[in-house]
Amino acid sequence: MNLLLYDERRSVSRLARSILLGAGHRVSISADAADARLKLDTGLFDAIVIGPGGAPKELADTLDESWPELPVIL
Repeated sequence: MNLLLYDERRSVSRLARSILLGAGHRVSISADAADARLKLDTGLFDAIVIGPGGAPKELADTLDESWPELPVIL
């Protein structure tokens, strides 16, 4: 599965990325909402993983409006 991992804390993202890579997934990391939107615009992702820090409201609204079918994993 091709995943976008969003968390503002890079240490959390790197740890989660290592775990997901070990499980056989392809993982891209994003630490800010604008970067996440740009990556999602590529259409390459099967799901977005939101780290324990959550996502800003603007990213949540964008996901709801532009990618309502994209699975969100918390």
